[in-house]
Amino acid sequence: SPAAASASPPLPASRRGPLAEAAASAAASSRCAHAASDPGAVYPTLTLGAPAAHALGFKDGGATAMARKLRACIASREPAERMAAISLAQGYGRRCALLMCHGFAALAASFALVCRTNAERRSAPFFGRLRELGYLFQLETLLSTRGDEWAMLQDTQGVVQMIERVQLMMLPANEDAPDGVALRGGAHMPVLCFAPRELGFRDAARASAAGLKPGVMLRVRPILLSQGINEEQSVANLMQTHTAEQTALNERALAQLSEFQA
Repeated sequence: SPAAASASPPLPASRRGPLAEAAASAAASSRCAHAASDPGAVYPTLTLGAPAAHALGFKDGGATAMARKLRACIASREPAERMAAISLAQGYGRRCALLMCHGFAALAASFALVCRTNAERRSAPFFGRLRELGYLFQLETLLSTRGDEWAMLQDTQGVVQMIERVQLMMLPANEDAPDGVALRGGAHMPVLCFAPRELGFRDAARASAAGLKPGVMLRVRPILLSQGINEEQSVANLMQTHTAEQTALNERALAQLSEFQA
């Protein structure tokens, strides 16, 4: 069942551009397809600021741009480029650490909110889909593709790449997370572990009866849609500033949504 993280509420159709229309259509198709099989389905939305490392600035671009520069420096045979890789790697590491905190917190809050909502409704279809398909974490951003906002969008893309490796798990009865959520596992497969109460259940037995089995790893399927809508995006569209990259990002998201619904 999808959960969306967005920078602000969706725009009226009359104010959307072509890319925004495509993103809105994809989101609507996702909701309608699930609602057809579960008429009582609900789709909570978590609103947050775009996950970006504002504190570190955007001189070298966002996370994905820094990763490309770092790979190029490492591959270079020039001594100066290889030396530059050391400084760039340190900055990239700091950036990723900040983005992981923002992105993982948003994912945990979204998953907990959706599970609590469906636990209250005793929605067996939701937990069945969760086991079968994984958790659809659908991010919809209003960042433009111009200036610092383009670097912020690159940071958000970096967050999505991190979240693709994350697994979700409800802790078994003999384990607990004092704060409700604990991060375990390693860099290649982080695991967000939830106490049953954090997901809306009194205990693991009640969660299991609803279809959420303790100790079972759940895949996360993050999807990022970009809908820049301010005057900066109007200028970007006119000058074609990173609009090809935005189109590719949205086309990939549409393909992922189609695969999820197949």
